[in-house]
Amino acid sequence: MDPNLTEAEKEGLLRNHYQSLTGIDEMMEAERRKQEAELEKAIKDRADRRRKALEAKYKKEINAEIKEGEQQIKGDIEAKKVEGSKEIDKDID
Repeated sequence: MDPNLTEAEKEGLLRNHYQSLTGIDEMMEAERRKQEAELEKAIKDRADRRRKALEAKYKKEINAEIKEGEQQIKGDIEAKKVEGSKEIDKDID
């Protein structure tokens, strides 16, 4: 510091310096909060995409199982029809 400065000028410079530091701290804190919010949003978006992908995957698997089950039931019904027809033909003869 300049030795020719008065105490009031020194205090003013020191006060301005602390205000500058406080402003920098506040800007850094605001930036930290902003980055945290962005990171949380990115994590949430990723989790949502993953959940939707899993839902789609399981939906396809469930639909395939349903289709397989329906075909098995149709086959069973057809077999019973044939069996019933043979029984009727046997009774008729």
